Amino acid sequence: MTWPGTPATAGARPTPSPRRTSTAGACTTTALAVADLLSEKGAEVTLNTQDAHIGAEAMRLEISPFMKRLYERGVKMAVDQELIAAHAEDRQARVTVRTMHTTKSSEYFVDHLVVEAGTLPNDGLFYELKEESANNGILDLDLLAKGLAQPEHDAGFHLYRVGDVSGSRDIHCAMLDALRLCAQM
Repeated sequence: MTWPGTPATAGARPTPSPRRTSTAGACTTTALAVADLLSEKGAEVTLNTQDAHIGAEAMRLEISPFMKRLYERGVKMAVDQELIAAHAEDRQARVTVRTMHTTKSSEYFVDHLVVEAGTLPNDGLFYELKEESANNGILDLDLLAKGLAQPEHDAGFHLYRVGDVSGSRDIHCAMLDALRLCAQM
C-alpha cells in the first residue's frame, strides 16, 4: 500500500511538503483536538489509529463536531494502523505502520509526527495524603466490582484514586469511578 507522499521505491524521497503532519494514536479527545488545531492552521493532517474507528475513547457528543471539521478540512484518516517506528531522516520522519489485521507494514514520510499516548497520572496529592488516610489509599476491588461499600477503618478520612489520578482518563471516567465508590456510602 502506498500512502500519499510515500515513495514507490525503497530509499526514494517524497515530494517536499513543509506542513505534512501525522497524528498517531487518534482514539482520544486530545488527539482529535490536536488534529483539529493543526488542520485549522493549514497543515495537511493524517489521523492514524490502531482502533477500528477514529475517536474510539472519546465521548460520542465530542466526536461529531470534531469529525465534521476534520472532514471539511480534508484530514486523512487511517484506522487499524499501529505505529511501529519513526526515524528522523533528512529533516522529516520516516513513519512505519502495520495493519492490525494483516500485519502488512508500510512507510510514509511526514514533516511532523504527533503521538498521543496518554498522560501520566496526576497523583502527587494522592501520595502526599496516602500515609495520613485511614485506608492508606487502598481500594478493595472485589467489593467495588460487587457494588458494595468499601470497608470501614479507624477514625480519619478515606482516600481513593479516581479519574486521572489513576491513569490517562477523562472527566466522565472520574465521575463514574466516584459514583461507583460513593453509591453505597
